Amino acid sequence: MSDRVLLETRQLSIGYHKKIVAENLSFILKGNEMVCLIGRNGTGKSTLLRTIAALQQPIKGHIKLKGEDVVKMSRSRRARQISIVLSDAMMENSSFTVREMVALGRFPHTGLMGKLSAKDDEVIDSALQAVHLTNKATSPFTELSDGERQRTMIARALAQDTEIILLDEPTAHLDLPNKIDILMLLHDLAHNMGKGILLSNHELDLTLQTADKIWLLSPDGLLRGIPEDLVLTRKIDAYFHSPNFTFDIENGNFRINHTTQRNVRMQGSGIVASWTRHALERCGYCVDNDPYAPLIECFHEHKWRLTFQNHDEELDSIENLIYTLNELAESVKNQ
Repeated sequence: MSDRVLLETRQLSIGYHKKIVAENLSFILKGNEMVCLIGRNGTGKSTLLRTIAALQQPIKGHIKLKGEDVVKMSRSRRARQISIVLSDAMMENSSFTVREMVALGRFPHTGLMGKLSAKDDEVIDSALQAVHLTNKATSPFTELSDGERQRTMIARALAQDTEIILLDEPTAHLDLPNKIDILMLLHDLAHNMGKGILLSNHELDLTLQTADKIWLLSPDGLLRGIPEDLVLTRKIDAYFHSPNFTFDIENGNFRINHTTQRNVRMQGSGIVASWTRHALERCGYCVDNDPYAPLIECFHEHKWRLTFQNHDEELDSIENLIYTLNELAESVKNQ
């Protein structure tokens, strides 16, 4: 990991119309790292990104880009240092081809006439290649999938040739495979190109698996660290605490706290038992050692045995198991 500091803030306060959303934010962003900014809605993630990019003014404090005040930099100079991909920019310039969209990233380098040089063309081609869109270069932007559109916007940021790339919710509206592809792409760009990449994200489970560092933005300030440290110190668990779900510190994901109304016993181990328990808890059953509760034996992928009082039945799916359990519970209730 590089120690090259690209960006530094000191006692930064952000917000709108002098209304502070977050304050006392002091941090550094280095090259060769992907940092994920997480936090609940309204904590100021988008505001922070926009403030760093000088799209809005800080209320207080300083933002230094390699020692130079970002706010005092000329717009063109700043555009050669920082690029930003906003979540609401996906549909802009919809009449352009993919290559034309990416070429817009060269605006800080082309001068007043905006004419592309051979070097500009080379940078654009490299950006398309980096996001695996070379074969889509002549396609209309409107004909792309959401994942391809997001890759196009990232390629445009790459064509801008900045050391810092900011992204606001780059995986929003994408399906799971595309979310993973985009996060892995950004991770590779940070490490292979030396970029400092800062992105906001709601995908906590994926963030824990891909981010070099996590910045957790809360009303109390900014908590920073590598994912594993934030998990082990239970800072993530404490911040996202809710009576409706629990953070699983072993698996790094959230489990919904289902209301349980009936007891069952269960025998078995491995993945079949694990998913059987998952289904039982989702359907309101509590797995415990109650000697009077129905007994479920998990044998293999398509075989379960349910024993309760005079009932002894072999079942071929979890769906049938749950259905039979419900029928037994209803019959006992009506006795």
